[in-house]
This record gives sequence, structure tokens and C-alpha cells, in this order.
Amino acid sequence: MIMQSSEEEFLKKYDLTKYDRPSVTADTVVFSGDKVLMVKRKNFPDKGKWALPGGFMEKGESAEQTAARELKEETGLIATNLRQLCFVSTPVSYTHLRAHETR
Repeated sequence: MIMQSSEEEFLKKYDLTKYDRPSVTADTVVFSGDKVLMVKRKNFPDKGKWALPGGFMEKGESAEQTAARELKEETGLIATNLRQLCFVSTPVSYTHLRAHETR
């Protein structure tokens, strides 16, 4: 994979056809006492910023399957007790999708 040096470069080359439309994402919130697990984004947009583990749904997956797969891919953790916490249905473009990330 070719790494872009800036978010601007990433957005210029971003392929909107890579994911089915509408594009659906699922994130996980993992609690440990009063702490929440966060990951540092490896790619643009917002490379290097903290986010909840999550990503795009693949064809045939449920939201729970997506959340479990992304959690394992990004952290190595295996989800054993997933429950839906929240569903956000406001359509936004990918470049404006920041609801699952912290600033």
C-alpha cells in the first residue's frame, strides 16, 4: 500500500467506489473500569489521532460482526460480549465522518 504524506493528498486520491453505498461503519467501545480503549489512527483521514476501534462494514456482515472484526484487526482483542450501544443514522460524506473519533 502506498502511504500518502498528507490528508490533502489522501483525499485527492480517495476512491469513492471502494466501499458500497451507503457506506456503513461500526465502532466498539471497550470499557476497563473507568477507562475506554482507544486506538491511534494509522491512516488518513486524521492519521495519528485517537479513535474508537472500528471501520467499514463488509458485504454480508451485521453491525456486530463488523465491530468484532474491526476490534480484532485493530487491537488483537476478541469480543465476547458485544451489545449495541447506539445507532447514528445521519448521512454524512466520508470526509466529514468524524463522529467516531475524538479531537
